[in-house]
Amino acid sequence: AGVMGNCGSLLTMTVGPRDATVLSELLGKCLTPEDLMQIPKYHGYIRLLNDGVGSTFSMTTLPPPRNLPNRSEIIRKASRQRYAVKA
Repeated sequence: AGVMGNCGSLLTMTVGPRDATVLSELLGKCLTPEDLMQIPKYHGYIRLLNDGVGSTFSMTTLPPPRNLPNRSEIIRKASRQRYAVKA
């Protein structure tokens, strides 16, 4: 409770029943526990504290990038091009 009481900003995505009950109160009671347990993928709610006033709003994130089989090689190549120094 102490940690949550000192938290100015809060972000939540889908949670279980116990957490949903606590978080619904912390988010200003504008969302029910059921709302917090049924948040779709890549969506969530944020409560921001600005000058002592809290406001709650919804947000959407980007899905994870598609899996590229050679992603690690692409990253290494870009890193070498940017940072490597000839010896």
